[in-house]
Amino acid sequence: MSEFTVTSFGSDAGGEYCADFRLSDEQVARFFARAKSKSASEIHQDADYLPCWIRGTAISKTGFSQWEVRAGGTATVTLPDGTVLLFACADCDALLGGNEWAFAREAAFHFRL
Repeated sequence: MSEFTVTSFGSDAGGEYCADFRLSDEQVARFFARAKSKSASEIHQDADYLPCWIRGTAISKTGFSQWEVRAGGTATVTLPDGTVLLFACADCDALLGGNEWAFAREAAFHFRL
């Protein structure tokens, strides 16, 4: 994918602390360059679910795709045909805000997908 564009940011319920979670287009591109494709069970077992998200678009081989990156280091990409791909980045803490989100991982908002 290329030409990542951030279009929105926000949070699910319980994400009052998410106001400062932001990434630039360039940071999103770096996230996806480092992220690895994962299965739903791998995401469920290994990833932190945080309610903070950033959404946008990118160009894939098949056209415009929609993506979402979460503060816990997970992401989805929805391809033009509706296929949803799952990603996680184990070494993106610094890119995503480092220890700023560590408290959230241990707080009541720590869920497994």
